Amino acid sequence: MDKRKAPSQLDFQGQNLGSANYRGALLEGARFEGAGLMWVHLENANLCRANLRRANLAGANLAGAKLDYADLREANLMDADLRDTRLETVLLQGAQYNANTRLPENFQPLLHDMTPNLYSGNSGC
Repeated sequence: MDKRKAPSQLDFQGQNLGSANYRGALLEGARFEGAGLMWVHLENANLCRANLRRANLAGANLAGAKLDYADLREANLMDADLRDTRLETVLLQGAQYNANTRLPENFQPLLHDMTPNLYSGNSGC
């Protein structure tokens, strides 16, 4: 992926991008609505104002990603790594998480209307 493309050109809606490597990528304003992003590497990526609504981010690594004003409503965040991210301005209503989801220290998912998933099976199935 060309990391230099303008945000208006970054439309990945509904695409399957699982296991891709976007470490440090400039994805501000990108559209990932409904995309398959299982096990994708997004460490330190700029996802400010990105649309990740209903995206499957199961097992994705978003550690250190910039997510300011991103939309993750109804996203699958089970087994995802969100350590070292700021989630205060992120839309998270209905986003699913489980016991293996790594959230920022002191973050309280229920206060952000996230949905706990107590099923202990494979997060991608």
